[in-house]
Amino acid sequence: MVGDPNHPEVKGTLSHVPGAWCIETVEDVATLPRGSRVGVVVQSTYSRERFVDIVRALSLKYYDVRSVNTICTDTNNRQSEAMRLAHEVEVMVVVGGKTSANTKHLAELSESCGARAYHIEGPDELHAEWFAGVNVAGLMSGASTPGWLVDKVEHQMEALTNNRSAA
Repeated sequence: MVGDPNHPEVKGTLSHVPGAWCIETVEDVATLPRGSRVGVVVQSTYSRERFVDIVRALSLKYYDVRSVNTICTDTNNRQSEAMRLAHEVEVMVVVGGKTSANTKHLAELSESCGARAYHIEGPDELHAEWFAGVNVAGLMSGASTPGWLVDKVEHQMEALTNNRSAA
């Protein structure tokens, strides 16, 4: 299984497959025992790009690799959108649980595309200095973040930037 070995989804899946391995990176492929046939599934909130790279590395090591992309469609779409938006903004605010692998990864993707990213759980965590001198800021949310919370963060972002302009 490809994913975070400490994630509840991965732990639960592995508990039903005795002897299965969990890897997180392409480098982990080298640590796996030799064999000829491998089946692969992936944590539903994992990065599509990293999953593809790992399957490619497994295909170089094993004769027969069968992979099933079990990444959630919504997660994949959010990751793609975060990367697209991060190229257009200077700051990206990502709203969602601090322990959410999905939300954490959205912030990482945003930073990898050049935006300063801030992962918050609510509007009270926003700081006006994050937006100082910023012309364009973006807002993303994790898949399980409620819409009303995203709306509150958006309103607080607007209030912070309006207060800055007026000062």
